[in-house]
Amino acid sequence: MKKIKTVFIVAVLISIPILLFGKDDRAVTGEDTPKMREAYEMYVLGEGNPAFAMNNEANFYLIKGDTENAILKYLEALKVSPGNVLISNNLSWAYIVAGKYERAKKLLEKTIVVAKEGASTNFYLGVVNLKLGNINDAKKYLEKAVELDSNHPYSHYYLAKTYEAEGFIQKAVLEAETAAYILGDVWNPEVALYLGNLYGQAGMFQKAILQYTKLVDEPEYAFEAYYGLGVSYGHFNDFDRSEKNFLKAKEFDKKDPRVYFGLGKIYSTKEDELGKALKNAEKALSLDEKNPRYFHLIGWIYYKMGEYEDALKHFRLAQKYDPENKEYGRQIRTLERALNEK
Repeated sequence: MKKIKTVFIVAVLISIPILLFGKDDRAVTGEDTPKMREAYEMYVLGEGNPAFAMNNEANFYLIKGDTENAILKYLEALKVSPGNVLISNNLSWAYIVAGKYERAKKLLEKTIVVAKEGASTNFYLGVVNLKLGNINDAKKYLEKAVELDSNHPYSHYYLAKTYEAEGFIQKAVLEAETAAYILGDVWNPEVALYLGNLYGQAGMFQKAILQYTKLVDEPEYAFEAYYGLGVSYGHFNDFDRSEKNFLKAKEFDKKDPRVYFGLGKIYSTKEDELGKALKNAEKALSLDEKNPRYFHLIGWIYYKMGEYEDALKHFRLAQKYDPENKEYGRQIRTLERALNEK
């Protein structure tokens, strides 16, 4: 089974009684700790409430990454206790983790009728609508979840994603910062990476660097961390550090076109490295063949080389894939005039 990311594992725990795992955050990593085994034995094998026991057995499966058995056990629990909001919400979350968004949405829309003031139900409905691309509905439910429980970090985390989708980056930053603040000493690399990316979008590159630096020793996030550092240092014109971090990112993923684009941009600032710039830009384009930014960078490099016909060709291709970009149009007209005057 695919391992569930920590952010999802922690989020589902908002609807699990705190006494199941206490505040031992090792439990949310899916480790087979003594505390987890004790909880499993106590609630699955020892309690008299069969629906509650099944629910907690399903929780155990979900935390371990076995979504298939989690779903089956939640369904079994609902047969024993039909309409139980706690179990319905947990089943909905299992559907979300499994990528069964429409099924989760359908179940949650039934649950919300009797749980309009339930923070968990609003949270889950917000997340599933976000997954389905229904940004307005996602925002509505997540804002309600925050109103009902302002101390739940992942309501803020996902609400930030709705603001980002709408282009309200500063509002997204505030929500993501709130999520990180509430988490406190609980380390969640996914939240840290997202906050770093938002800082980058907001032009807060020094803060972005601080976030990315925390992530370089996390294997799953190392590529994004080094790539983010490369971008951030580039905005400070610290091209040596930028290059170093892009090259480090490439060690983790040689097939991501962004790192070649980043290297191409750096080398394009140096007259004696335009050949390297072109090689990297063309590599980026070979991995993402319709990206207008890559066409534009190649055009810019040709322009700096004095190859104006090739530059114009690539500027036009950039415009083809991004016709709304006014800068591309301006550069094309300027270069066309210059060539016509020859």
